[in-house]
Amino acid sequence: MSLILTHINKFGIIHASDSNISSPGREVREDKKVFPINFLNAGLSLAGTYSVDGKAMNTWMEEFIKTQSDAKVSTLKEFSEVLQQKLQSSLRDYEFKNGCMIQISGYSKTNEVIHPEFWFIRNVHSINSETGQYENIDETIEISEDFASRDLLKNTSLDEYNCKEHGVDYSYFNGFSPGRISYYYLTRYLDDFFNSVWGNENWKFRPPSNLNDYKLLANSYMVTIDTLFQLSDDYNRAIGGTPQFHLIPAP
Repeated sequence: MSLILTHINKFGIIHASDSNISSPGREVREDKKVFPINFLNAGLSLAGTYSVDGKAMNTWMEEFIKTQSDAKVSTLKEFSEVLQQKLQSSLRDYEFKNGCMIQISGYSKTNEVIHPEFWFIRNVHSINSETGQYENIDETIEISEDFASRDLLKNTSLDEYNCKEHGVDYSYFNGFSPGRISYYYLTRYLDDFFNSVWGNENWKFRPPSNLNDYKLLANSYMVTIDTLFQLSDDYNRAIGGTPQFHLIPAP
């Protein structure tokens, strides 16, 4: 599986992932899970199946991104919808069963307002409220835009949004359920710890003040989850390896 993260705040967007590729009976190896989409000032990360129509994601996704660039695709919406359609028509039965989750985020413009978008493509349709396990994995790929069309509106209108001034952080993360759940609790506890330390003027530590500072925090979280899986006898390093990042500074 994987652990993938998209973090959005006034400094920019961080895409992050672990790098381990694991499957029953095979040796764990590292491979690419974070992909820049430079022609759209965006990026994506993926979890679940690591192949499409039998071709490894490290090759298939690079080819897909290049094809969309050559076709002059101009919006994240179009890019994401074409990807959804391609996955729907190309995934094999066993690839659907492995689950497919792709997080896509970058900057777009609506009525002259520059703002992030976050598109989530998946065939995992629900999470058990008691166990946290993914449920309803089937052969239907669905898509949604969860930032500009949903979460942002809880805090401000799109017309009033300003990348440099909006002070709310948004984190979207998915992946192998034990890792995803552990990441949730880790960030809750460490956020309390960091805020306590940063709030003590005598200790002379400061909170993050730029996108690279937030990358340092994300890296520390990913490394901690890697440590948990190294200490497990049951999960075969399903999450781990060298963390991968793609940073997109706010315009």
